Parts: sequence; structure tokens; C-alpha cells
Amino acid sequence: MAVTNTLYVTEPGTMVHKVDERLVLRRESKVIADVPMLHLKQVALVGQGVEISTEAMLALVERQIDLCFFSRTMRFRARVGGEVSLFGQLRFLQARFIDNPGQQLAVARSIVRGKLINQRRLLLRHYPEPSPPLKQMAKIIEGLPAVQDLDVLRGYEGQGAALYFGGLRGLIRGVREWGFTKREYYPPPDPINTLLSFGYSLLTREVLAATYLVGFDPYLGFFHMLDYGRPSLALDLVEEFRPIIVDSLVLDLLNHQHLTLADFEQNSKTLPAADGGEPESAKGGVRLKAAARSRFLEAYEQRMSERVLYEPLNTQQTYHKVIEAQARQVARLVLGEIKQYQPFIVR
Repeated sequence: MAVTNTLYVTEPGTMVHKVDERLVLRRESKVIADVPMLHLKQVALVGQGVEISTEAMLALVERQIDLCFFSRTMRFRARVGGEVSLFGQLRFLQARFIDNPGQQLAVARSIVRGKLINQRRLLLRHYPEPSPPLKQMAKIIEGLPAVQDLDVLRGYEGQGAALYFGGLRGLIRGVREWGFTKREYYPPPDPINTLLSFGYSLLTREVLAATYLVGFDPYLGFFHMLDYGRPSLALDLVEEFRPIIVDSLVLDLLNHQHLTLADFEQNSKTLPAADGGEPESAKGGVRLKAAARSRFLEAYEQRMSERVLYEPLNTQQTYHKVIEAQARQVARLVLGEIKQYQPFIVR
């Protein structure tokens, strides 16, 4: 269990109850945590064997605290929230905005630009001089304004990602021991891909909550293709934050040996999902051990609570607030209050 603005409940056999204005966590009839709801924004239940009472669930809904369910490998399962039909005008205009190819493409270009710039700046912090891959990334960024097709734009983003992860690999101490050769998704074949996927899942959950808070339909996005069950808008807004939140965090944890190879284990079998869908873990994949997972969650929440300069408001804001502010900027764009989306770019 970890808690800041988000309460993570990860240990099987844990039951979450409501007592007055607090959430009380019990396991084997013993109280293991007592958390005030006052400052909570989200509760994340991870894996099978973690339960919550109906009274606690309703209390979270009434207080507009997101309740999210994840598999043991942090694959998003479901979200419980309050009324979501109060934003009819915004959602109607969102659908119309995305139905305009020119408007959709302009936002998608900004999203890709923000991601590539943040990726390149992360690498530049560690490489003394721009290497050939960094120069190639700069050329891709320079060429984005001329892109007039979403599929071509996705190709540019893919080229940039390949260059970036090649550069990122060179920043990891003892990378050969970690077995990281390239970005691979599901199942993650090595510890570094496991950490990246874990972090991206946490970040997507954060952005998804922000899109619901602002009033969007998170399944109608600009850059990611629309598909059943894919929160395209949330995935769009995640992009600019991946390198500056998750990738930099993974680098810090590995290079300062806060996580080692001993913190990971190989999956020996495939566990069926409770809902009959995709398995909880896939044979051949690598996963974090329970204690290391708790350390990663704590480090992630510390990173999200860091304050950075948010230039549109000229104030220091936590990453939690920056993500919400970026979602609100998209709302202003859709409502016609501004003309262009500006991604958050780290300085």
C-alpha cells in the first residue's frame, strides 16, 4: 500500500472499508492502514484478492474520488466514478472538432512535437554533444509542420521513438545485464521494459482521470487511432509526459541502484483473468516483485508531487496539476477559446 494523492492497495486479502471520513484497510481482521479521504484524488485496487465495501465505494463516488481497478501487472481494468453526462456541450464539440481532419491533424502534430522535444531534451541532459541520432531527431521535429497526413505523422513519431530508445539504452548502466535491446510491450521481456510499461500504465491512469474531471469523452482522441476500449485522448495527452516523468524516473532508479536485477522475477505460468479477458500475466514476461513494486509506486508518487514551472500560469505546479491544466487547455481549444494546443515542454 502506498498513499499520497493516490491510495494504492496491492496486497491480496486486503479489504477497504469506510469509517467516518476515513478509509480503513484490514487484512486478516487487523487494521493495516487508516487513510483520511480529505486529500485523496484516486484509489487504485491492484490485482485479484483486493476488495472494497459498497459503502466505501459510494463514499468515493460522492466525493468525486476516482476508483480504478488494475491487474497485477497494472493493466487498466475499470473505473468507477460519478455522473459523467454533465458535459454534453463539451463532448458534442469534441466530437465535431475531431471530425474536422485539419483541426485533428494540427493537434496531433503538436502532441508529437511535444513528445519528441521532451525525449530529445532528456537525452541532451546526459550526452555532452548532439550525437547523430539526436541530430536526426532534430530534423524530424523540424519536418513536422510540413506533415499533412496522420499516418505519415505516426511514421515520424515511430522514427523518433526508435532513435530515442536507442539513445536511452546508452544511458543505462550495465544495460547488457538488464537485457534491454529495444522497446517491447506485452509481455515485457526484460526488467527495463517492465518498468516502462508499469510507469506508462500509472501515467495513463493519471491522465485518464484528468480527462474525466474536465468532462471529455476520453475515447475520442486526435493522434491515436480510435478503437474499441482504447482511451485515445488520454493516450494522446500521455505522450508529452512519458520522457519527463516515467523515463527519467526509471533512469534514476536503475542508475542509483534503487532497483536491481534481484527485484524482478520471470513469470512461470499464465494466470487467467478474473473477467475472462486477457491474462493477468503472460508466460515468458518479467514482473516486479511485490516489495519492489511498492518502492516504485512510492517513487512515482514522489515524482508526480514534484513542482515544476508551468509557463502558461507562470507558477510552480505539481505534475498532477500540470496534467490537469493540459487537459483543460484542450477543453479551451475545443470550445473555441484558443486557437492552438501547446504541449508541456520541459526546460
